[in-house]
Amino acid sequence: MNDTEVKERLAELGVVETEAEDEVLLVQDFADGRYAVITDSEGRAPETFAEELYWTLYADDGEFLWTVTIQDGAALADLLAAGAGDEDLITRMSDLRAKNAEEFLNRQ
Repeated sequence: MNDTEVKERLAELGVVETEAEDEVLLVQDFADGRYAVITDSEGRAPETFAEELYWTLYADDGEFLWTVTIQDGAALADLLAAGAGDEDLITRMSDLRAKNAEEFLNRQ
């Protein structure tokens, strides 16, 4: 998938562009008020989806909860598309976070 296709696919899956403090962010809202922000390694909206992305979960009051690294935009789209609701997605992202941590520790 090229960048345009990934961005369109993410929009179909509920990820929206939102302006905040003169920045454009990619945001995914959840029914309980939590939300996720999708960024690149610089903490900005991705300009390309061919690199690692960061999916960061926040509480409804804006408190940082946790973040997970995702291989690229296509992998993110696959994760979002496979969901059976908000809790399922958050669980899959949490599982990926644990897997990433385990792989990191095993390389040490």
